Amino acid sequence: MSSDSPESGDDQPDADSTNAETELQDVDEEPVNLTQVDPEEIDPEDLENQEWSLGGDDTGYIKFGGMVFEVQDPEDDEILNLIVGAATGEGEAGQMDGSDRMFALCDSAVVSPEITPERWRQMKSGERIGLTMRIAEWAGIDQMMDFPEGGEAPPQAE
Repeated sequence: MSSDSPESGDDQPDADSTNAETELQDVDEEPVNLTQVDPEEIDPEDLENQEWSLGGDDTGYIKFGGMVFEVQDPEDDEILNLIVGAATGEGEAGQMDGSDRMFALCDSAVVSPEITPERWRQMKSGERIGLTMRIAEWAGIDQMMDFPEGGEAPPQAE
């Protein structure tokens, strides 16, 4: 190691290799959350090796307003038509008011208990909005719509 400066001595390379081994062990023990890393610093192999976290069950249960609802994924075309209609005012959904658009989403997602138009009209405005947001959160729709706080649903009303 004649190229090393006299100040570094023989101990320096060993310390560096020990630090490198420690860093490698830390990486192996704790998977990297790629959402917290600058995209330009991500190795393409890391993209392929990350755990797939998208998807899930097509049906499930949510609690809201002291009730339990069985829900299913709404139809993609229906969701997209409602979003486009609300944003642009075009198409059938564009002619609907906000409450009607929320009802259409809830009606397409809730399996049981049935949400009839009469039951929908009996609900308070906040309850209609809250149930819609809870369903949107469960189905992942909140990630593409402009819900407050990055899609967080309101606290569960019991």
